[in-house]
Amino acid sequence: MGENRVLVVSATGYIGRHIVNACLEQGHPTFVQVRPEAARDVEKVQLVLSFRRAGAKIFWVSLDDHDELVKLLKQVDVVICTVSHFHLDEQYKLINAIKEAGNIKKFYPSEFGTDVDRNPHIPPGDKLFTDKVAIRRTVEALGIPYTYISANCFMGFFLPSFAQLEPLCKFVPPGDSVVIHGDGNVKIVWMAEKDIGTYTAKSIDDPRTLNRTVYFRPPKNVLTMNEQVAIWESKIGKALKKSYLSEKELFAKYIQDEKHPWLTRAAAAHMYEIFHRGDLYFDFGPDDLEASVLYPEVEYTTAESYLELFV
Repeated sequence: MGENRVLVVSATGYIGRHIVNACLEQGHPTFVQVRPEAARDVEKVQLVLSFRRAGAKIFWVSLDDHDELVKLLKQVDVVICTVSHFHLDEQYKLINAIKEAGNIKKFYPSEFGTDVDRNPHIPPGDKLFTDKVAIRRTVEALGIPYTYISANCFMGFFLPSFAQLEPLCKFVPPGDSVVIHGDGNVKIVWMAEKDIGTYTAKSIDDPRTLNRTVYFRPPKNVLTMNEQVAIWESKIGKALKKSYLSEKELFAKYIQDEKHPWLTRAAAAHMYEIFHRGDLYFDFGPDDLEASVLYPEVEYTTAESYLELFV
């Protein structure tokens, strides 16, 4: 049973729901903050009801309501924030309330991707990362205990889409052809969203993770794009037509070409950092924490088994 009472902030979002479910599964008394305006979204209301049926306590509290937020925080021990990248700045309201409440043992800011302190980031996608860095520095300056989660690439977004820019945001694997970034030999780390929830929940009561970054890099999920394509080809029993997108072409055709929407250019910048520059895979130092080493009992979803779902 989990010892600490956990508040998940913005729990109805893409990753928040997995955090809530994992906290409940591991026996943590789980508190769920939901924006009042979510009451107008029937799917989110149904999700909130599923949390309640599973044993979570629901609080319809705005992050703008400082006094109510402080009251809520005084009832819990750990706060995990999962606001989307569109609402990162709202974390300052939460951080100020955490500081006033004075009882929070550990705060998880909304990250769950790359380690934002490790590498420089390029425009136009850099604001997402610079905002996260600024939030880290604020947390540290205020002396709030923290854990940072670096979960790398969400399988649901990046694995079946094969990081294709045309079309962008197609979340099923290609059937006939694929564009490979660079030479396809850069190592990438894939994480199933459910496992991100599980490993995050495992870290809550673990003193080793206090004021540390925890990296999620299970060994079977470190694959190059060439290996990813080969696995998919073996599943569907045919070879895909392959073309290759060089770093120079990526910049000229997507990142620097302002005819594209901002989202496409920002996504291309992120893909450069991940699939060309190789930001996700680096040598760990002796003091770095990796989740599958910390919690070897977790049976995580492999990239291969996830792709099998699409056959």
